[in-house]
Amino acid sequence: MYGFCLLLNTLQCSEMSGITLWTIYQQPDDFPYHFVARRFEVRSGELHHTNQVIVAGNITAIRKHLSQYHISGVVMPRTEEDDPTVIETWL
Repeated sequence: MYGFCLLLNTLQCSEMSGITLWTIYQQPDDFPYHFVARRFEVRSGELHHTNQVIVAGNITAIRKHLSQYHISGVVMPRTEEDDPTVIETWL
């Protein structure tokens, strides 16, 4: 069982532009009991926040959703400069 996975503020693929990144967080302040993936876009060399998030009860559900629907599977681990709640970023 993967647990629940909820995609909020869904965008159509035609609305996306630039390079898409998904950063996975463990218990961020706004979802203290969940794992969250947030979508960012890189356009013209700048990082832009989007309002699209995936909320799940465990990291396995987030990873499964990203691997099936969104991402090529390139994963970058957290760096020391990242927020402590960051687990990894998917390209």
